Amino acid sequence: MSHADLLLLLQRKWTGQITMEELERLEACLRQSPQHAEWAEAYEMIWAKATPPPQTPIMLNLDEEFDHLLARIEAQKASASASHPRSLWLVYRRRVMAVAAIGLLFLTAWFGWQQWIVTPREHQEYATKDRHKVALPDGSVVSMRKGAHLTYTPERYGRQERKVYLEGEAFFEVEGNSKKPFLVYTPCGAEVEVVGTKFDVKASKTETCVVVAEGVVLLRSKPIGSSAQQSKSVRLSTHQKGRVNEAGLQKPITLQHLNELAWQTRILVFKDTPLSEVCSTLEEIYGMRVELTNEAMKTCLYTGNYDSTYRAEDILQGICGTYGSQLAALEIDHYRLVGGGCLK
Repeated sequence: MSHADLLLLLQRKWTGQITMEELERLEACLRQSPQHAEWAEAYEMIWAKATPPPQTPIMLNLDEEFDHLLARIEAQKASASASHPRSLWLVYRRRVMAVAAIGLLFLTAWFGWQQWIVTPREHQEYATKDRHKVALPDGSVVSMRKGAHLTYTPERYGRQERKVYLEGEAFFEVEGNSKKPFLVYTPCGAEVEVVGTKFDVKASKTETCVVVAEGVVLLRSKPIGSSAQQSKSVRLSTHQKGRVNEAGLQKPITLQHLNELAWQTRILVFKDTPLSEVCSTLEEIYGMRVELTNEAMKTCLYTGNYDSTYRAEDILQGICGTYGSQLAALEIDHYRLVGGGCLK
């Protein structure tokens, strides 16, 4: 179950809208996944604090009140003179209207209260293509990669903090605000915190990777079954990459280039880069497959800079020209470099 699905089912449970089938699915998930169970417990505590205390119900028994009213009317009727029927009817009518007004007021107040405590709805964004843009309420911009899923609650966003949930990959350009930190939560339990910066997050159920393009990012990892005090964190600065996976928080590395962000920046930089790495980068960014018939060419060192004006085929043609290879297009997005060799 994805993180977003878990939140949706928990919300439906707490608001009394969950079906029996959904409840069984939720309970099965919490039994099978200690991490999901821990999340659910933490979210329930947040929900309890964020939800207004229930209003003391008005204990009004309309049937009983009406019976008492009729009894008083009958008592007055018995003692009243038969010469005043109209006055008695007016008293009766006013009393009935008063009871009806009280009932209407009670129902209106109850309905208004229910409307007020309805949980704010989450906003969901699904990227069907690369560079799917999302403008957040504070002016921050998210560029989502195809297949990514972003969730946030507009009514709560920016009250004390700016919180979003991400599954997939997205590039964030966050507006600076030292009083309201920007938080990204991911399915594997990682948390990314920034004030104002540019960074990329690739999040799955088993791993979260963060690459900082500009500024400083705090990456946290909370191991399953641990408390908030036991969570670990690391500061990442420009051109650094951090990773959280099942083994925990990994040591950050410094990148020589930001080719991992080329899907967003459309800029590729190779400097004495092994050809095997060049080919894997092109496969990742352009979603294609590249083969080398000469295995020895994998260790060839390649240098070249490319921007958005270059197609993937243009880059491969440049590589072939450098090493004397021939480019063969086998099918759509499937290429093979035939022959050639490393430069001496």
